[in-house]
Amino acid sequence: MVVETDRLIKYRLTFEELVEALQANNQNVGGGQIVRSGESLLVHGVGLTTNVQEIANIVITSHDGTPVRVRDVANVKEDHEIRPARGDGGWPGRSGVGWVSC
Repeated sequence: MVVETDRLIKYRLTFEELVEALQANNQNVGGGQIVRSGESLLVHGVGLTTNVQEIANIVITSHDGTPVRVRDVANVKEDHEIRPARGDGGWPGRSGVGWVSC
């Protein structure tokens, strides 16, 4: 996802509000249990997003009754994972090229 800061400003939103909406709308929740005829049934709400469209459709807020969705402030697309910076990534005595996984 690439957040467009000019669109956040247009809707008077902060990056933190976007992150909070994504977190609040992408989780499973427990609902307790139902005991019936000696059996216990677990109840839970499944709310994890499973595709790009579901993420794009998450509502952040509303303006004058119109929902502002993630897709309104960001370009949501499937892409490769960005690797975190891990120093120079090299072996002792070698240049910092490549990726070292331990």
